[in-house]
Amino acid sequence: MVGAGASASPAEGDAVCAIVLADLAKFCHAQDTTHVVGDSHGSAQLEGRRQVWLRIQSYLGLTDEQINRLNEQAIREDSN
Repeated sequence: MVGAGASASPAEGDAVCAIVLADLAKFCHAQDTTHVVGDSHGSAQLEGRRQVWLRIQSYLGLTDEQINRLNEQAIREDSN
């Protein structure tokens, strides 16, 4: 695995990305229910994680320019 600040080959970078995405998918309940029986706060926390996962998934495949445009739009909306 490549440490912080180290450079990786494209193949190593792809492997690291796959590991990170797999971990995030599990942590964010990408394939599981976010409902916690009898615990609305727990359900809300897990749903928040899942929203982050969905945001990450929506960014995959976008160009840097598209991502920058989305970020600029979000900043404008937050300032209103």
